[in-house]
Amino acid sequence: MRPGIIQTDNVKKGLFALAELKRRYGQASRHNLMVLEGQTGFGKTTFADWIYTQNAEMEYLEADPDWTASWLMRDVAEVLGLPREHATETNKRQIVAAVKGRFRVLLIDEADRIIRSARLLETVRGLLDAGLPVVLIAEAKAWDKINGKSMRFADRVGQVVEFGPVAAEDIEAAARELADLRLPPELARFLQQQAGGNFRRAIKVLEELEIVCKANPGEITRGRVDQALRNLKLAEAREEKRVLKRAAAGGAG
Repeated sequence: MRPGIIQTDNVKKGLFALAELKRRYGQASRHNLMVLEGQTGFGKTTFADWIYTQNAEMEYLEADPDWTASWLMRDVAEVLGLPREHATETNKRQIVAAVKGRFRVLLIDEADRIIRSARLLETVRGLLDAGLPVVLIAEAKAWDKINGKSMRFADRVGQVVEFGPVAAEDIEAAARELADLRLPPELARFLQQQAGGNFRRAIKVLEELEIVCKANPGEITRGRVDQALRNLKLAEAREEKRVLKRAAAGGAG
């Protein structure tokens, strides 16, 4: 399958929210935080990767599970092209100078690692105060967790965008635009049900379906989709076996 992005409802919501974040830049500095939440596989990271590669105004960080406040600030300084200073306050001063009068957005993926720490939330609040808009990309109910952790931080949230399950129409579009597959609407709905609304899994099935159709060109039928699903399950079973063997070998050593 070709790389690319499908203009799903989730993608459209995300783009609209980012445009609104930019529109309000400098007018609502206390609300320059956006929370992008949703279940695993609903396309949050794919969306973040895409807008980062397409837009020079975006900077991307994946939260480290072991982040401290000072480590976070050093990583932010680095992605902004600044020296990694040891002192948190020094990093904050140079970040303030770097973003002054210039619209830049920091995308932080795996942000649940930040939300669970009041100290890290305060550190991000310092970035917001410095004039750097931030998008926290996290799992479902992230907004509720922020509210429960720090009302002061929650007050900085200007927008909450929830990515939902992929629609059958989006799967049909992905098949057409990324693999030149003409997937009938009823089979797109079937695939949507099989994937449980998980776009990442739907794409994996489409990758297997592309292989099936290349090996034996012709109309896409339920039988071909079932074959793609079986192939994916076999591939996943083989991968799980390899992981277990590696883990066993590591334990033996």
